[in-house]
Amino acid sequence: MVPKIHRSGSNFKGVTAYLSHDQGKAKTTERVAWTMTGNLRTNDIEKASRIMAFTALNAEEIKRESGISSAGRKSAGKPVSHHSLSWGLDENPSPEHMKRTALDYIKSQGAEDHQYYIIAHNETDHRHVHIVMNLVSPSTGKLLDTGFSKNKASRWALEYEKQHGILCQKRLDNHEKRKDAEYIKHQEQKQDYRAEVTLSFQQSDNGKSFMQALKEKGLQLANGRRGNVFLIVDNKGDIQKLSRQLDIEQRGKKKSDAIQKKLADLDREKLSDGESLARQIREAQQTVEVEKENGIEDKRKEQIQKDLDKPVVWDRDKANQAWQDSIDKAGIEAEKQRDYNRKKKQQTEKSQSTGSQKTGTDQQSPGSYAAYLDKHQARQAKEDRQRSQLDRTIDQTYTRKETEAKLRQAMRRLEKTNTWFGRRSGKYAKALEEAEGYRKTLDNIAMRENELRGALEQKLQAHRIKDPAQEQDNQPSPNHQLDKTFNASGNDDRDARAEEIAPQKDRDRGGYER
Repeated sequence: MVPKIHRSGSNFKGVTAYLSHDQGKAKTTERVAWTMTGNLRTNDIEKASRIMAFTALNAEEIKRESGISSAGRKSAGKPVSHHSLSWGLDENPSPEHMKRTALDYIKSQGAEDHQYYIIAHNETDHRHVHIVMNLVSPSTGKLLDTGFSKNKASRWALEYEKQHGILCQKRLDNHEKRKDAEYIKHQEQKQDYRAEVTLSFQQSDNGKSFMQALKEKGLQLANGRRGNVFLIVDNKGDIQKLSRQLDIEQRGKKKSDAIQKKLADLDREKLSDGESLARQIREAQQTVEVEKENGIEDKRKEQIQKDLDKPVVWDRDKANQAWQDSIDKAGIEAEKQRDYNRKKKQQTEKSQSTGSQKTGTDQQSPGSYAAYLDKHQARQAKEDRQRSQLDRTIDQTYTRKETEAKLRQAMRRLEKTNTWFGRRSGKYAKALEEAEGYRKTLDNIAMRENELRGALEQKLQAHRIKDPAQEQDNQPSPNHQLDKTFNASGNDDRDARAEEIAPQKDRDRGGYER
């Protein structure tokens, strides 16, 4: 149970409009689960707020009619008292239980005879109600004594938790400290960084060096949402204004001008938003604490790394290198084969006793392989352009990076909600379903990318230039043409016909001699 006392106000109409409608939408009421009024002659919240405002405005007249002296505190100041009660994520109280609890809380504040209304909201994961009380008594016109209201709320919450078997060690510790008259502040004091920030500011020449000096001390510079303000966020997620942590001679507007002048070289658009940055730091710390308690920190890192590993679909650089290596290897093998053929031909000619002259020379053009390499390099450059164009098209069509970022966030939420409370409230199941959806999306994107790249590679393979040496080796054998000629003419002078038909390259290789 978490009771909270908000700041007192003077406008019943404003707080009623905010609580009885959706945030930012003055015409919808979807977040309102139920309402309840007390000591009012209506169940309509808007009418109730007008009656409460009328009571506050006529407090002095009510005092006179009831015979009470008009001396003392005046009730025309801030008669609106706003409170809220929140249950835990693992608790699911019924509306009747919530109403009884709210009435008991009002009684603990001594306001059971005052006008009030209760509104229950359902827009958050935890059940909670808002209580708006009129500090002016409708029977006496006197203001309610709100002294020690936070202590009253703490004692009431402690008693409620004892009755329902709920343990809050922090509340118990604070209660014992109050018994010993020890001062307990509602919130922890923020750490003072004035010495570090002032020294860094004075030693820095510009905004970039100042940011680097703060970073070395575990502080980050960020933008404020209101006005031209710089914020400082520490490693705990606490936010403080730079001007309040800077102890220099200038004061007021001169101090602000000195800050703006020193940090004029910074690009404000590239700085993080202070509240968003602090929230990220706090969430990361909470996740680490939960992991340490459950002993799953190492498992989380391993699981996230495994989930975020990209499937190896196709490596363009590796494919280009392999293709280049194959071309170089083919050229080397072709040169070796030509050298072997020439040497074999020379040995054959020397071994012949007739001393026959050479029947031909190597008809292979010395520059044919170089021309082939030029064509191949041009073709390879064109293929690279086509692959780059495909990569750009895929990036524009499929949101892989955005989906991976969402998967990381979903995995963090999954690990954060992997607790007894998270499973009980259904948050863990929701986060798991969300993460699985992003995984399936990434699998579909990878499959589609693989299909597109495979289709492109098949198209490129069909248009690639072949090795000239391989084209020579793929020519039909001259014996096939020789047999066809002999069978057609009936002439058995095979040697004469062979000399006329045999290609020059076979005579060069030593495959035919007259």
